[in-house]
Amino acid sequence: MASFTPKMYAWRRPLWPVTTIIIIADVVIGFLITKGTDPAIGTAAAAITIVWLVLGQSIGPKLRNAPKTET
Repeated sequence: MASFTPKMYAWRRPLWPVTTIIIIADVVIGFLITKGTDPAIGTAAAAITIVWLVLGQSIGPKLRNAPKTET
């Protein structure tokens, strides 16, 4: 029986730099929340992260299958 391996296109080229920046920002915001920042900021950061991952799943295959131009 074949195992299921999910494909996260947001972690692949060319989207991985944006994903990395968002994850680092989430960690920093989580640290700030523990120090007394408004938790609504964390909720907004989580929503932005989820939106980016869904967007990455939809545009990732299109970017990977785009024809490569030689200059």
